[in-house]
Amino acid sequence: MGSRAYLGPDYSAEYLHRLSEVTRDTIAVEKYGRPFAQLSSDEQSVASAEVRRVLKENRYQPASQTLLLTPGEVAAYGSQSTEWSEYFTKKDAAPGLPANYIKNPRSSRR
Repeated sequence: MGSRAYLGPDYSAEYLHRLSEVTRDTIAVEKYGRPFAQLSSDEQSVASAEVRRVLKENRYQPASQTLLLTPGEVAAYGSQSTEWSEYFTKKDAAPGLPANYIKNPRSSRR
Protein backbone atom coordinates (compact mmCIF):
# COMPACT_ATOMS: atom_id res chain seq x y z
CA MET A 1 0.00 0.00 0.00
CA GLY A 2 1.31 3.45 -0.88
CA SER A 3 2.00 6.34 1.45
CA ARG A 4 -1.41 7.85 0.70
CA ALA A 5 -2.98 5.41 3.16
CA TYR A 6 -1.52 7.49 5.98
CA LEU A 7 -3.85 10.37 5.11
CA GLY A 8 -7.08 8.46 5.61
CA PRO A 9 -9.48 6.59 3.41
CA ASP A 10 -9.67 6.51 -0.36
CA TYR A 11 -12.42 9.11 -0.61
CA SER A 12 -13.52 8.09 -4.11
CA ALA A 13 -13.90 4.47 -3.03
CA GLU A 14 -15.80 5.53 0.09
CA TYR A 15 -18.16 7.68 -1.97
CA LEU A 16 -18.78 4.90 -4.50
CA HIS A 17 -19.38 2.34 -1.76
CA ARG A 18 -21.96 4.59 -0.08
CA LEU A 19 -23.50 5.37 -3.49
CA SER A 20 -24.08 1.67 -4.09
CA GLU A 21 -25.57 1.18 -0.60
CA VAL A 22 -27.96 4.12 -0.90
CA THR A 23 -28.93 3.14 -4.45
CA ARG A 24 -29.51 -0.43 -3.28
CA ASP A 25 -31.85 0.73 -0.51
CA THR A 26 -33.64 3.15 -2.82
CA ILE A 27 -34.26 0.40 -5.36
CA ALA A 28 -35.40 -2.02 -2.63
CA VAL A 29 -37.93 0.47 -1.28
CA GLU A 30 -39.16 1.42 -4.77
CA LYS A 31 -39.53 -2.20 -5.88
CA TYR A 32 -40.55 -3.99 -2.66
CA GLY A 33 -41.53 -1.27 -0.19
CA ARG A 34 -38.82 -2.32 2.28
CA PRO A 35 -35.13 -1.55 2.86
CA PHE A 36 -32.61 -3.97 1.36
CA ALA A 37 -31.80 -5.60 4.72
CA GLN A 38 -35.45 -6.69 5.10
CA LEU A 39 -35.69 -8.39 1.70
CA SER A 40 -35.59 -12.12 1.07
CA SER A 41 -32.40 -13.46 -0.50
CA ASP A 42 -34.15 -13.70 -3.89
CA GLU A 43 -35.35 -10.10 -3.63
CA GLN A 44 -31.85 -8.99 -2.57
CA SER A 45 -30.40 -10.70 -5.65
CA VAL A 46 -32.84 -8.86 -7.90
CA ALA A 47 -32.14 -5.51 -6.20
CA SER A 48 -28.36 -6.06 -6.34
CA ALA A 49 -28.52 -6.87 -10.06
CA GLU A 50 -30.53 -3.69 -10.63
CA VAL A 51 -27.90 -1.64 -8.73
CA ARG A 52 -25.15 -3.01 -10.97
CA ARG A 53 -27.18 -2.20 -14.08
CA VAL A 54 -28.15 1.30 -12.93
CA LEU A 55 -24.65 2.33 -11.84
CA LYS A 56 -23.04 1.10 -15.07
CA GLU A 57 -25.56 2.83 -17.34
CA ASN A 58 -24.35 5.94 -19.12
CA ARG A 59 -27.15 8.50 -18.83
CA TYR A 60 -25.17 11.45 -20.15
CA GLN A 61 -26.93 13.26 -22.98
CA PRO A 62 -24.25 14.99 -25.08
CA ALA A 63 -26.68 17.13 -27.07
CA SER A 64 -27.92 18.90 -23.94
CA GLN A 65 -24.77 18.26 -21.87
CA THR A 66 -27.05 16.79 -19.20
CA LEU A 67 -26.39 13.90 -16.85
CA LEU A 68 -29.59 12.27 -15.66
CA LEU A 69 -29.36 10.96 -12.11
CA THR A 70 -31.36 8.06 -10.74
CA PRO A 71 -33.38 8.46 -7.53
CA GLY A 72 -30.66 6.47 -5.72
CA GLU A 73 -27.93 8.80 -6.98
CA VAL A 74 -29.93 11.84 -5.94
CA ALA A 75 -30.45 10.35 -2.46
CA ALA A 76 -26.76 9.41 -2.19
CA TYR A 77 -25.66 12.90 -3.21
CA GLY A 78 -27.95 14.45 -0.61
CA SER A 79 -26.85 12.23 2.25
CA GLN A 80 -23.17 12.26 1.34
CA SER A 81 -23.02 16.03 0.88
CA THR A 82 -23.90 16.35 4.54
CA GLU A 83 -21.66 13.47 5.67
CA TRP A 84 -18.57 14.69 3.81
CA SER A 85 -19.13 18.32 4.74
CA GLU A 86 -19.17 17.34 8.41
CA TYR A 87 -16.17 15.06 7.92
CA PHE A 88 -13.99 17.83 6.48
CA THR A 89 -15.21 20.81 8.50
CA LYS A 90 -15.41 19.52 12.07
CA LYS A 91 -12.43 19.69 14.35
CA ASP A 92 -10.47 16.42 14.30
CA ALA A 93 -13.11 14.65 12.19
CA ALA A 94 -10.76 13.72 9.34
CA PRO A 95 -7.83 11.58 10.53
CA GLY A 96 -4.52 12.63 9.01
CA LEU A 97 -5.78 16.06 7.92
CA PRO A 98 -5.64 19.37 9.79
CA ALA A 99 -8.66 20.35 11.90
CA ASN A 100 -11.32 22.16 9.87
CA TYR A 101 -9.56 21.15 6.64
CA ILE A 102 -12.29 22.81 4.57
CA LYS A 103 -12.98 26.24 5.98
CA ASN A 104 -15.96 27.11 3.81
CA PRO A 105 -18.67 24.39 3.97
CA ARG A 106 -20.17 25.66 0.70
CA SER A 107 -17.01 24.62 -1.18
CA SER A 108 -17.68 20.96 -0.36
CA ARG A 109 -20.99 21.04 -2.23
CA ARG A 110 -19.44 21.25 -5.70
